Amino acid sequence: MGNADPRVVRLFVELMESVYGYSRSKMRCYLHLRADQKELAEVKYWCKVIGITPKHFCKTQYDKRTEGQATWTEYHGVCTVYCYSAPLQKRVTLLQSYIFDKLLKR
Repeated sequence: MGNADPRVVRLFVELMESVYGYSRSKMRCYLHLRADQKELAEVKYWCKVIGITPKHFCKTQYDKRTEGQATWTEYHGVCTVYCYSAPLQKRVTLLQSYIFDKLLKR
């Protein structure tokens, strides 16, 4: 799950751990940054926000389309969190389908 809103990413991480028992130590994170952003500073930011250590961050991707454009200070890129678990994915997908069906009243 990826998002630029730190509240959404933190909620996802908290839910995966508290509801499904999926340890943060198993999660992997990827950052998608603008061309002028500094990887180390943004990893530090996201570590503080979601409570995951820097060793859980994988290769950062940069958006080359943003070269030469200044990034506003409040923006910290998109953090994508991966939980590599087929059983967990199946449970979350079923829950998602149930919620969509109830909200959209198919």
